[in-house]
Amino acid sequence: MKKLVANMRYGGKPLVVAKHLLYVGFEPEELLELGFKSRSVVAAEEQLDEYEDSLIFLEG
Repeated sequence: MKKLVANMRYGGKPLVVAKHLLYVGFEPEELLELGFKSRSVVAAEEQLDEYEDSLIFLEG
């Protein structure tokens, strides 16, 4: 799993990959253990929160 994520991480933009992994259920701590920088994880969390908030707004 770590090798797969490492390949994804270095094959694309870390922020985009981190955001997708958070979306599918990874925890932020797991991403840090896999080698993502904390700023990428924090930014991904913020973008994912904004995305989820926009979905709630559209549904409401």
